[in-house]
Amino acid sequence: MTEGPQTRGKRTERLQIMLNDDELVEIEDWRFIHRVTSRSSAIRLLIRLGLDASKQGALPPQELPLGRPKP
Repeated sequence: MTEGPQTRGKRTERLQIMLNDDELVEIEDWRFIHRVTSRSSAIRLLIRLGLDASKQGALPPQELPLGRPKP
């Protein structure tokens, strides 16, 4: 999976996020399965996939914050 034209271009904004261990493992597993070369690229692709899904009406269940299962 490669980044499409909508995700290319000059990147001028830097975001800093905090992840817990489980979230990082999920991202790294997804990255490995999809053969994405960098963590940053994987996160950008996951954001794009989530935004595209949201535009098509695929939203996480209301009771789950950010779509994460409750502990």
